[in-house]
Order: sequence, then structure tokens, then C-alpha cells
Amino acid sequence: MKTLLIITGSLLIGCSNKGMYEAIKQNECRQKTGEIYCDDVTDYETYKQERDELLKKQEDKGIY
Repeated sequence: MKTLLIITGSLLIGCSNKGMYEAIKQNECRQKTGEIYCDDVTDYETYKQERDELLKKQEDKGIY
């Protein structure tokens, strides 16, 4: 039961992070271009993959 709560909590946090990221990026794009929706915004999955790769490189170098 405890494991199920942890997994569910993690999923909810992940979803809210994705929504928050996309909303912030759309707002930034709207402010720069005046467009309501921007197609050139990096999606969350790509952002997360790039971020994780950079964090892994920093860990390997001993930089935190």
C-alpha cells in the first residue's frame, strides 16, 4: 500500500512538472512573439532528457 502511494505521488508530481514547464514555455514564447501558441517550444520529454544528460555529465565530473 505504501509503495502504491509513493508511485502515485511521483506520477502526480511528474505530471504537474510537465504541465508547469509547458505553460511557462508557452508564456515566454507569447511574450516574445505575441503568438498564442508556439510550435517551436521544446517539449517536456526532450527537455527532461537533455537535462538528465547534463546532470549525469556533471555527476561523472564530480560537479554538483
